[in-house]
Amino acid sequence: MEECGLYLERGEIGTLRWSHAGETTALFASCPMEADRIYRVVLLCENEQLPLGVMLPQNGRFVLKKRLPRVIVPQRAFVDRSLPGEGHLPRLPLAFSAFRPAERGELGHSAESADSGLLCADWIDRRYYLAPFRPGEESPLAPYFSLSVLIEGEPGDFLAFCKKDDICQPIFFEPPAETDRLRTDSGIS
Repeated sequence: MEECGLYLERGEIGTLRWSHAGETTALFASCPMEADRIYRVVLLCENEQLPLGVMLPQNGRFVLKKRLPRVIVPQRAFVDRSLPGEGHLPRLPLAFSAFRPAERGELGHSAESADSGLLCADWIDRRYYLAPFRPGEESPLAPYFSLSVLIEGEPGDFLAFCKKDDICQPIFFEPPAETDRLRTDSGIS
């Protein structure tokens, strides 16, 4: 049986084990249980995010057993944590309850960022930022307006963007494919 870590934000909280039998993959995930939270397991396999389902409480732990009708090799496993009945924020892979106050000066431009309602959450290889948006009021994401997306949700309106490898980018930023970059640089269209 092979295994990899099961991560919540940037910390490893449990394990995912798997084995192959013919053309199927049997998976088993386990981690400590957190009361009043829903844990969903998502695998990262060859740049594919594969949702496995909800973990169930068993002997004080969250557990997920799953059999897939194909052979997969997980690179990492992640927990998508939310409150009961809570969905993801529009255009984001996370629920609002996954966000926490950002540390003072986290974005480097303002020591007051934590005091102005800036929130952050980690998902796979990105850190997502949310700041309350109220028309006519100053926002802690003002220096990032060109990257920010307006998200209208039940908890309120927010400006959002993400950071990957210390580079700020729009939420769904995808760099151009190498062939696209060559075509643009060489003038070929």
